[in-house]
Amino acid sequence: MTGNLAVQPGAQIALNLEGEQDVIAASAVPCNDDNCQLPYLPTNLELRQGENTDNPIVAVGDRNGDRFSLDINNFPLALLNIAPAKAAGIEGALGGTTTGNIDLDLYTFAAQGNIEIDNPGVGYIQANQLDAAFNYDPGSNIAEVTTSSLDLGNSEYNLNAALDLESGKIDGKLDIPEAYIQDVLTTFRWFSIQDVTNLFNIPDYAAPTAIKPAPDKDLVDKTITRKLNQLRNVNNQIQANAALKEAGNIPTQLDIRGKYVGEIVLGGTIQTPQADFRVEGNNWQWQPTEAYPNIVSPLGLVIEESQYISIPKLLVKGELEGTEVDLAKAELGDENAMMSLRGKLSPQNLDTTFAVANLTIDNIANFVEIPVDIAGEINTVGTLKGSLEKPNLAGKIAFTEGAFNG
Repeated sequence: MTGNLAVQPGAQIALNLEGEQDVIAASAVPCNDDNCQLPYLPTNLELRQGENTDNPIVAVGDRNGDRFSLDINNFPLALLNIAPAKAAGIEGALGGTTTGNIDLDLYTFAAQGNIEIDNPGVGYIQANQLDAAFNYDPGSNIAEVTTSSLDLGNSEYNLNAALDLESGKIDGKLDIPEAYIQDVLTTFRWFSIQDVTNLFNIPDYAAPTAIKPAPDKDLVDKTITRKLNQLRNVNNQIQANAALKEAGNIPTQLDIRGKYVGEIVLGGTIQTPQADFRVEGNNWQWQPTEAYPNIVSPLGLVIEESQYISIPKLLVKGELEGTEVDLAKAELGDENAMMSLRGKLSPQNLDTTFAVANLTIDNIANFVEIPVDIAGEINTVGTLKGSLEKPNLAGKIAFTEGAFNG
């Protein structure tokens, strides 16, 4: 890029640089009014990158009296190199492509605008689109998101919130008109219970295109006998792995699908956030074990899938203060069985009571294989205390309507 930089103290500062596809131009003049907040006021701004490409980056601003208007198109947030979630353990910079407009009062710094961000994200956490309208009132020192909508897969979240920049007070509401649990699990890469316990300490997965089979250089030279022997060994290994899967174990997969709705009322401060929440789901399905290959005569190679477990009802209601959750009600159940949890939860302290009602042996058989013909119903109540690292479980259990071999 080549061009000129002109600095005339007390008169004007101007910059004009141009390249084959890029432009950087700006100018500012002195502010001599008594209510000036800045020594110089911008009069125009022009930033263009990749002008002859399909998606050029464009930012154009002009002054009109006391106000400066800026229009942005295809601006990549990665250029800002901001990592807002590093303290929460989420590595990576803010990402996405921004288009929108901002209107700024050069004397009071009052601002308002609208933005659209395609593929917004932080680190590995990515969404589809974020639309927001915002304003800032310097008189009350309040920044406000008047409307916003986040699309995450097939899910939608709507937020309006205000932040007092002096006191740190928060006031807002998050509406969830339609959302799906599978979108959350995929976005946060929570594919197993172990992933959830690790929260955001998730492995860095490679792209599918990077996974390729290892070449067998000797395959061409092998005799038919050796190839058939290799095929038999592979089949035996597939059948052995399938037998281990069929033996059953405690499920860890989070292949859960279903819709939920709810709302979260926000309060408190930046230092100690508060929230009242209620989330309700219906007709969820959970496949507790992943599909696996098996050799079945006479079909040959097949993919075995476990039966989906139906979860017709889910309700979570409570309050958040800081890092402590006070669960007023958390219920999970089907037509007969019902599981509930209530109490206080935090990373350092658990103080909850739980109950399981009408849990049949057939329900348990959805998770693990029961080697004998047994039927009955389990009811239990108890407490879960201690901490996440050292939980303490105590309670009572009753087995009723029992039958063995009929």
